[in-house]
This record gives sequence, C-alpha cells and structure tokens, in this order.
Amino acid sequence: MDGGAPVNNYIIERREASMRAYKTVTSKCSKTSYKVDSLMEGMLYYFRVLPENIYGIGEPCETPDVILVCEVPLPPQKLEMIDVTKSTVTLGWEKPEHDGGSRLTGYIIEACKFGTDKWMKVATLKTTDFEHTIEKLNESEQYLFRIRAINSRGASEPKELVTAITVQEQRGNRHKKKILSVVNKKMFIKAKNM
Repeated sequence: MDGGAPVNNYIIERREASMRAYKTVTSKCSKTSYKVDSLMEGMLYYFRVLPENIYGIGEPCETPDVILVCEVPLPPQKLEMIDVTKSTVTLGWEKPEHDGGSRLTGYIIEACKFGTDKWMKVATLKTTDFEHTIEKLNESEQYLFRIRAINSRGASEPKELVTAITVQEQRGNRHKKKILSVVNKKMFIKAKNM
C-alpha cells in the first residue's frame, strides 16, 4: 500500500539480534534492493525497511528470521592419500583455516576418473571426520579426489590432490600399521596382517 502517493524513498535499518534498538543503515534508498556493508561476520541481525512518500514514513517491514552474516568456509587443508589398496583409497585432511563465520556442518568428498571431468560425490561426512576410505574403486584405474567443507552458507572451493592415484595393492603392504593415537608427542601404532 503506497498511502495514496508513490513511494519515493526507503529507510533501511538494522539491529543486532541481542539488541532492541534499530540503527539506520541509510535514509536515502530509491531502489528496492540495497547492499548493507560494515556487518560483523558471525553476528546475527534483523533488518527492516520503512517506505516513504510525500505524506511521510510508513509502517516498517521486518525480516521474519534472524540473518547470520557469513560466507562459505575456506577449503580443508592438507588433503593427502594415506593408503591405497586394489579397491580402496584412504584420504586424510585437516579442517579449514576459517569456517566463514558459521559453524562447519560437514565435508563432501568427490572423485573423478583421470582423463575425464565428471566429478561424483562419493562421501558426505561429519565435521569430526578427518579420514575416510573410499571403497569399491576399480583396480588399476586412476582417480582424482577433492574435498569441500560445508557450512550454513554452502560449500567451500575444493581442495584437490595434485596427482591422480592408481588403485592397486602396494608392494610391501602385507603388514599395515595403523596409528591409534598421538599423546604427549608419543605415537601409538598397531600392526595388522593383511
């Protein structure tokens, strides 16, 4: 409703979710969209818009839900191949340097046969997972792998392995060793027969 005259201006206001008072972002906006700058990453905000015409300022329209200021996270770090067998590849990684201002919700691993550009999602993982074994791969084929971190805003850019991995049993792999834990700079390793 324009109140009998066209709307010729909008006043945009914001407030932090923990506050009651609104602050004016701009009192001069002639369009129906506006980019709000100088928001703090990780903060929660409400916004409202007040229409204005020659008769005065109308009732505000407020965002119904709080808005989290965030970006997609940075990619996970240090993606590496930990182990390879005739049908599996085990990858390990570290969490991203920055979560984008929103808590991480998981990771996605994608695979691609070498020589193609058809990436397929092979695993969706929890944020507590920093190692995963991709199974049912074709022996002697080469694969590329990449991983993305996920938050409420979406997926990060991928972190890719720089070289393709050939799926094959490794020589001398008869006695695998599994790192159980690292405590006070001491590594506990369990050997297992294959």
